[in-house]
Amino acid sequence: MRLKWGVGRLVAEADICPLVVPLYHIGMDDVLPNVEPYALQIGKKVSIYVGEPLIFDGLVEEMKKEKRSLQEIRKAVTDIIQNELYKLKVKCEELHRQHLGSDSSSSSS
Repeated sequence: MRLKWGVGRLVAEADICPLVVPLYHIGMDDVLPNVEPYALQIGKKVSIYVGEPLIFDGLVEEMKKEKRSLQEIRKAVTDIIQNELYKLKVKCEELHRQHLGSDSSSSSS
């Protein structure tokens, strides 16, 4: 998954640098499919993995002092967020597999 630089721009160009809390989820498409009928599906599994907060104040400030372009700053911020989301994706997929596996083992006993 490649993020667009908009997320980096929101962080890099904010008057007050925001705290970014990355999260990754699996299963929301099963709960609310993006096809008709657009109805909530109950009994579906959703896994959400929330990462550690990301603080960009120091990075953005340092890059601005170094006279780095806004494009470079946006890219650096976006790359960090993207890398964190990738790590969360791997953890969330494992968590989701475990949840799905616990259903099959409990229903077979």
